[in-house]
Amino acid sequence: MEILRRISAFITEMDFAVLSAISPSGPWTSLMSYLPGSDGLTVYLAMSTGSYKAKLMLENPRVALLIDNRCRYTDPSMVTALSIHGTAEFLATHRERVKICTAFLGHRPHLAALLERPDTGIVRVTPKSFQLLDGVDKGYLIKQGESGWYHE
Repeated sequence: MEILRRISAFITEMDFAVLSAISPSGPWTSLMSYLPGSDGLTVYLAMSTGSYKAKLMLENPRVALLIDNRCRYTDPSMVTALSIHGTAEFLATHRERVKICTAFLGHRPHLAALLERPDTGIVRVTPKSFQLLDGVDKGYLIKQGESGWYHE
């Protein structure tokens, strides 16, 4: 599906996302560096396992990420924004964490101090749907169903 290739390229191209988790008082957000997964659609996040956002995701794994390119354009009609709605899960095995931390260091060296801490956890966000917006008037909603991805 062409739109999924475009989404994958956008996730790979950008560096930051706004994470939204569910807190008892409503949505809670945090700006995050992320690492695209090998499929181009999955996203990995690094964080302290004792942080508030980690606690929230353990209590309710439903999250959203917003990735946009507004910093690249002065004309708002040129902006692309991608919302990812999915499920967050801390990687359970040491082998998985080491593999992703190594990849993180290669792509996001500014996270070295965080990645080397013993209390750092790696979260995999598995997407369930994407909303891609081009400018102010073109939008695409892509969902994952039993037989794969479909455009709504």
